[in-house]
Amino acid sequence: MSYVVIRSCHICLVVFGLTQHDCINRRAFLSDPLTRVSVCVDTTLTEPLGGVVGSQFQVIGRLEQEDRSPVIRARILRCVDGLDLLMYDRVLKAQLQHLRSRGTHLI
Repeated sequence: MSYVVIRSCHICLVVFGLTQHDCINRRAFLSDPLTRVSVCVDTTLTEPLGGVVGSQFQVIGRLEQEDRSPVIRARILRCVDGLDLLMYDRVLKAQLQHLRSRGTHLI
């Protein structure tokens, strides 16, 4: 399962597979093989990247434009291989529902 969530202020959460990592230029390329969607991730704040090509990564960061192409400036980048993403998605939705019921302001 791969997914993209974009909130207000261009903050996004992405879970895709790592296809390429350039540690010198601090760039990672993640894609979803089913939809063929690919994103470039600026890993300046998250190096060193601990993972291999093919691993699933969760990225939380700011979506920006760079040379007319979208780039995610990663604040959090973690390998989620072995994580039950369906259960994780259910937990996130339950947490958001709980926070909204308490009147907590969400981005």
